Amino acid sequence: MISEINNCELMDVKINKSDNRYVLCLTYKYHDEYGNTHERVINNVPLPLYNHVDNITINETQASEPFLYFCMHKTINVGFGEQDVRPDFTYIDRIVEYATKEMTIEEIENKLGHKVKIVNKK
Repeated sequence: MISEINNCELMDVKINKSDNRYVLCLTYKYHDEYGNTHERVINNVPLPLYNHVDNITINETQASEPFLYFCMHKTINVGFGEQDVRPDFTYIDRIVEYATKEMTIEEIENKLGHKVKIVNKK
């Protein structure tokens, strides 16, 4: 059993997708009583992540101690409980595909506030 090995060290973590769910592949290294180095791979460890962003919560709380008043403590919950995040934690929301809107020439003219003439690219 891996929990009985005291000198076990996590070496690598990979995330895989299986049946529309995410799982981890964990690689540990340890030495047995004879000095042999072992590598133990534990695959398909469940990673319970939320499938929709509206379930994710990011919380910020201000430190209560006066000397840490300007420090913000941040946590995130993506499906497996609230976790502390590092001070350099960031998140980005960007548009990766703009929606196409169908409009008539009349609608375009109303938006622009003047008449338009559709011409060939050449």
